[in-house]
Amino acid sequence: SVKDPLAAELGPEQFGCGVDSGIHAAHVAPEMSGELNPAWVIRTGYDLRTAHQDFRRDLAVGECVNSTSPALRGMARPLVALGRRFADTCCPTGAAGWETLAESKNGWRQGGGLAALGFCMALNPILKKATAIAAGEGRITAIQDDVDFIGTDAADARVREFLLGPDGFASAGLTVNEDKMVSIVPHTAVTYTGTDADYEGWPPGVGPRQLPSGKQIGRIWSGERGGWVYGLKY
Repeated sequence: SVKDPLAAELGPEQFGCGVDSGIHAAHVAPEMSGELNPAWVIRTGYDLRTAHQDFRRDLAVGECVNSTSPALRGMARPLVALGRRFADTCCPTGAAGWETLAESKNGWRQGGGLAALGFCMALNPILKKATAIAAGEGRITAIQDDVDFIGTDAADARVREFLLGPDGFASAGLTVNEDKMVSIVPHTAVTYTGTDADYEGWPPGVGPRQLPSGKQIGRIWSGERGGWVYGLKY
């Protein structure tokens, strides 16, 4: 009874809410957006660290309370009650099993009941604001803690500043793993060449997952081979 109202509340930014193959839809959406908008010349991925354990439960509950959907408003009380049940901080004690040390006001035990719903609701207002900041010059999509933006250079800069700032992910208690954050020129971009020239002038570490050693992880299109070449260094 909650699946359809939840999908309506979280869309069009968040995908895969209680449906099969949701992660595939979230992957295809930016690809299709790039094909429809060749002027969108940059794509940036954000990876959130320990997201389920850190999101603000009070923010998730507030989003449910303020929802226009009666079904989602009805989830506020279970989120409060079950949040306390599944948010304890535990440690292993050998033969004695697990011992509860404290109760956390943030997050939810990974895999706990309604953890995914609570996380998505906490993330929802941030992604809605990012969409407004993009102002039609890009699209943001997310599947749980993997967030993707494709758009113009200017929109990417605005959205990046917001999401990494105090009013972005941090406002929901979330931290971006910037070591895994990567921006690329998508192959659908009108400027795409598939060569190093795509990244001339980019700051070090912003392009395709550059490592301190100078190597980079990813792929590059080979016209000679007629396909993608995968590797660590180009």
